[in-house]
Amino acid sequence: MFKLFKSKQKPEDVDKKEELDTLEENAEVAITYYIKSGEKNPKIDVHIVDYEDETISKLSDLLCVLDSGQAMQVTLELVRDGLEDNDVAHKFISIATKLAMLRVSSRDMDESEEDSGVEEPIIKPSDMM
Repeated sequence: MFKLFKSKQKPEDVDKKEELDTLEENAEVAITYYIKSGEKNPKIDVHIVDYEDETISKLSDLLCVLDSGQAMQVTLELVRDGLEDNDVAHKFISIATKLAMLRVSSRDMDESEEDSGVEEPIIKPSDMM
């Protein structure tokens, strides 16, 4: 499921790798986020095997998971666990710091947008004439 952490495989992890490869091959719906080498902007791929109602429903379910705050929490846990398994747990601190800074920045921008504008009248004087 998370290809980033394949570098150090233990013998018992080989079965997990084969299971993940099988899951990827059999996926009816998938959303993949990635950044290509030499690029800075993330890309998103959406994969669906067909346009049947059941498949579209599964895509909707997947999108609902992404919309929930729980998706970020689970993803962060997977990243943290993968970094710990590869003995680079300290790298998670920079990830968490960047996310925290982005959230604070985003919240500050939202607050400044609310406070910055002069209130417009519901009916403008020019509309009355």
